[in-house]
Amino acid sequence: MSKYALPAISQPNLPMPQSVPNHQSMSDEKMSSVMSTEKSLTASKILSRKRAAAAMSLATSPGKSILMTGFMLWMSGKHLNVFTITTTSAALINPIKGILGTTSAFKRFESPPDAPPEAQTSLVQAKAIYAALNLAALLVGMYKMNSMGLLPMTSADWTNLIDQRTPEEVNLMSI
Repeated sequence: MSKYALPAISQPNLPMPQSVPNHQSMSDEKMSSVMSTEKSLTASKILSRKRAAAAMSLATSPGKSILMTGFMLWMSGKHLNVFTITTTSAALINPIKGILGTTSAFKRFESPPDAPPEAQTSLVQAKAIYAALNLAALLVGMYKMNSMGLLPMTSADWTNLIDQRTPEEVNLMSI
């Protein structure tokens, strides 16, 4: 025995955990089928978790651009010019496209139809987060439009919808 060798450790007589199948009671064929089923379920669960993590990464991606969009809108100013109109329209159109394309954006993360029920990936939470963050980005663009005076928010903006009274009599001498 060398000076760096570890001493042999005797194996204690511990009972097998209940989750581990008993090797002695099963035949080799049955044992191999159980192990292959467990491996495939484990692999499908791992794949499902990876799909869910990638879907959540896509879901939070619109949130990463909200501050940049807000900064660009702030830098563009409050006056009507080509740059301001371009940045404001992009701040409105991109979240609308994102909200309308939610299903197609998450299509690649859906589980295959033949996957076992415990390996199915639920995308409801990721889709809701994606839509909410796109709605928040849309609200940033709407705030910019309101600060530029392009949204009709006061009663004076709606005066063209009020019916004008026609006078019953006209005094021609005052003209």
